[in-house]
This record gives sequence, C-alpha cells and structure tokens, in this order.
Amino acid sequence: MISKKILLVSFEMTYSGAPVAVLKMARVFRSIGYQVDIWTLHDGPFTTEFSNDGFDIVSINYPSDAGYELDNKLKDYRLCICHTIFCSEIARYIQRVLKTVLYIHEADNIEELIKNCDIMPDDFLNINRYWCVSEYAKQKILDKYQLENLDILPNYVEEYILKENNVDFEKKLKLCLAGTIEFRKGLDVVVSAIDNLPVEVKKSIELHIIGRIPEWSQDYASKYINHECVVYHGEIRDITKLYRLYSSMDLFIIASRDESCSLVALEAAMLKKALLVTENTGAKYIVDNPKCILKTGDTHELANQITEFIKNRSLLNYEGKKNYRNYKKKASISNYKKKLIHNIFKIKFSLKGGNIK
Repeated sequence: MISKKILLVSFEMTYSGAPVAVLKMARVFRSIGYQVDIWTLHDGPFTTEFSNDGFDIVSINYPSDAGYELDNKLKDYRLCICHTIFCSEIARYIQRVLKTVLYIHEADNIEELIKNCDIMPDDFLNINRYWCVSEYAKQKILDKYQLENLDILPNYVEEYILKENNVDFEKKLKLCLAGTIEFRKGLDVVVSAIDNLPVEVKKSIELHIIGRIPEWSQDYASKYINHECVVYHGEIRDITKLYRLYSSMDLFIIASRDESCSLVALEAAMLKKALLVTENTGAKYIVDNPKCILKTGDTHELANQITEFIKNRSLLNYEGKKNYRNYKKKASISNYKKKLIHNIFKIKFSLKGGNIK
C-alpha cells in the first residue's frame, strides 16, 4: 500500500494546455512512488485521456461541496497541487487542511485574467505557496504581484523517436505555427512578416498552421488562415499524427506576444527542429542561438531571420541539433523529475500548512 498520496486539481477537462500538464505531472508522480488522485471542477472530453492512463477523475462541485465531508476526504492526502489561477479559490480552501501549491500556468496576462474572469484577487494573493513554469513567467508575475514562495517547475515533453527528415533544398520551406489560433499567439505577425518578403522568396515558403480556433477568435483567425501561403490543418489531438506532421516541418515559429512556456517550442526542440521565438516566450531557454530569439511583434526581424534560413538551409539541421541538446538538458522528463522532487522537498520542510510524510 502506497502511503504517499498526492491530490492534483484541474479546473477543466478540455483538450488544452493545463489538463495536459496535469496528466503529465500525474504520470511523473506515479513513477516516483506516489498514489495520485485527480479532481476537476469542470468535467469534459479530456477525462478519457486520464482513463486511458489508469487515472480516475472525481468531479467536484465547488463551492457547493465545501464542508465537513470534503475536508475529511482532503485529510487522506499529503499534498495538493492546483493548476492555473482559475483554481485560486479552491486552493485557498484546501490549504486549510493540507499543504497546497497553486501552479500558475499564466504570465503577463495574469492581471487581465483575474480582472475579466471572476477570479477574486484576495483568493489568488493568499495562497501559501506558488509554482510557475519559467523564469520569464516568474518575472512577469512578480512585476505585478508581490508573491512569497514562488518557485519554478519547468514543463517537459516526453521524447518521441521519429525518423529524421533531411532538408529538401528543392522544395518549399515549411514554416510551422502551432497552438490555439488567437491574437496572443501572433499569427498576424507571421503573416505580416511573410508579406514583407520579396515575391520570389515568398513563393518558396509555406506556412503550416496547426491548432484549434476558439469561437471567440473566429473573426481574428479568418483574416489570416486563407492567406496564399497558409496551409491550415485544424486541431490534431492524436499525438502520433501530430508529431509525424511536425517532423515534416522545417522551421517552427513561436510569435507569441506573451507565452508563459510554449510546449510547441519544447516539442520542436525534441524533434531536432530549428526555432524562431519571441523574447516574450517562456521557453526561449530551449533556443541555442540568441539570433533566433526575436523582438516581440517585430515583423521585419522575423522576415530577415526567415530569409536567412531560406538562403542557407543547412542551418535548419544545425540549429535543430543544438536545440535538441538544450531539450535534453532542460525539458526532458528526467530534468522535470529532478526539479519536481527538489520543489517537493522545499515544501516538506517549510513551516506553512501541514506535513508531507
């Protein structure tokens, strides 16, 4: 019987970044000997992914379920980790009973989300311990809020072995922009950069867009996905199909105006792909060449760097291999496990909120 029990709380069960992060964390906790339970405040289709991995999901109707019975259930656990600021209220409630972490997935947009999404500042500001996903995110959070006990737990992606595709110098250069299609992700910046290219250069590239278009972003996306250079693949949930498509790409672009991490950047580095990222990308630590870290929103700098790769396609393999080395050091599952254990030990010996045995 495993005596170490961990509770993870996910705000929702959609096919989006936070539930994926919860699942990945659950796998690692299980691999190091913890019994893991998962609660969610909003059930959804991603529950299937947890079930496929052997995890049961308990749907909690909070705050209606708050009280003696819920408190008794909480006493079974050594630690609770609540994911995203949308779990601030329940994290504050749970920390009355056991040690609790609010794992912040957001960065510069945190103040706007608190203001516009009915998150009570008093709940968010009164958590005993916080984690975030990158040094960039930490700095952006501390620029706005004086939080104590804010540590970093960087994301990871599991290594996926695929046959390497050699760069075809005769075919069009395949650029890739992946993730939710919204203003924050900077699709407009990439399209504008492409339009800044000379006509002959422009004819030699394709922009492949992979990801979901939220209902509230339809007007924004419609302005760009029909561009002459764009190939839109929609949302791909099957990881094997997604990585096979990724492997056929030449250059990944993270054009985000604000990105606390960027799993796409980590995945691209894992697949030995060249990357261009903005300064406002938390995962810029994965990019080996400083010239590939661009000023946010600078279409001319982006156009120039795309042109460099077109002129010298051998750079694609060269930069991709260097990014892969950074992936192994900074974004592998072994690195995540080491950082997670370190953070757990910090909590174990802290003074606030119960015991981890």
